[in-house]
Amino acid sequence: QCLLLRRFEDDFKQYHHACECHLATLAGMTDLGDSLQSVDGLITELQDFDVKTKGDVERAETLHASGERFIEEDHYAVDCIRPKCIELQRICQQYKDLLRQRYELLNKSRELQERIDKANKWCTRGVDLVATQSIERYSSLGGAETALQEVELFLSEVQSLRLHNPKEFRSQFDLVMSQETKAAVH
Repeated sequence: QCLLLRRFEDDFKQYHHACECHLATLAGMTDLGDSLQSVDGLITELQDFDVKTKGDVERAETLHASGERFIEEDHYAVDCIRPKCIELQRICQQYKDLLRQRYELLNKSRELQERIDKANKWCTRGVDLVATQSIERYSSLGGAETALQEVELFLSEVQSLRLHNPKEFRSQFDLVMSQETKAAVH
């Protein structure tokens, strides 16, 4: 039992330290990206981090389960093992929560950048539509009606941008908007 306790304590130190380092790294990941490409890069970076750290977290969870078995078997060092099990459980849960929150924020940021990108492309198409209209086209009733239909069709596409309610838009994306993004959106 003494050898098992010693191995448990050594493993606890190793995986506790590793998980603390992973938590610190996760806490330092605050960039939300300012374009679709940068957000995609951050998501890839987070996925790589997740894969790289998953083994340590799984081993910490396995160690927690081993500690719980020691407690159930009434190991002589229960008073030493129980707080370590509680700490392993806490740190693993905190890691999972932070990782989930980071994924959620980046996905929300990606959605925002997609919508900004769509809106920018729509505006560019609108400018191009107006810029390519020739004055001669409006000299005939048929030409004017065709031009009006093109503009009405273009304006009907604004629904796909889902920008109906500015308050709803701000409340939905406020957490992921940088000052630059807020300036671009307003």
